[in-house]
Amino acid sequence: MCGSLPPQIKIWKDVTRGEFYGDLYYKLKAATIYMPLLRERADDIPLLIDYFIDRFNRQFNKDVKAVSPDVMDELRRYPWPGNVRELEYTIQAAVAMSKRRVLDLDDFLLFAGGRIRKTRYKFSERKSNYGQIFQDVLIPILRDSVTLSAGSLYRHLITELEKVLINAVLDQTNNSQTKTVRILGISRNTLRTRMKEYGLL
Repeated sequence: MCGSLPPQIKIWKDVTRGEFYGDLYYKLKAATIYMPLLRERADDIPLLIDYFIDRFNRQFNKDVKAVSPDVMDELRRYPWPGNVRELEYTIQAAVAMSKRRVLDLDDFLLFAGGRIRKTRYKFSERKSNYGQIFQDVLIPILRDSVTLSAGSLYRHLITELEKVLINAVLDQTNNSQTKTVRILGISRNTLRTRMKEYGLL
């Protein structure tokens, strides 16, 4: 239950249970820094997008240069309920799946019909409709005749999906391989093999 609480409340509960040093809590609390939500600092979004594109270019061996002006406008307007982490995963998925050097609207799961999606599924929603998510990602790809003619669509999609999934779970577990294999339901040897293959070690 505590996992869903704001961090400051969770830490205070840990203090009252004797699981976190009270003196340290009060010392840290004296230096509290307020970080505005991403939707309150839209001017930071282009800088974060550039940073994430560069990071995921290196991770996925891609050469994405930027997002299109239309994408930038939509990303700046989007309310980002998942804050910076949602933006990070949004750029990660787009870079991993796109074959373009400039990301366009149909590279993004957030967008539908050229406009920002009125989310059918929420970023923070635990009960995810995975079938709908995959459908939204795959349909634009399947419309790309160049991709279909390449003859390696299945292998490419499965590889990229696995790479993004493993990286996302590692990030959520603070790179704990023990927790990651438990969440994914795979062996530690399989995880380490994939991490080495995808440059995640």
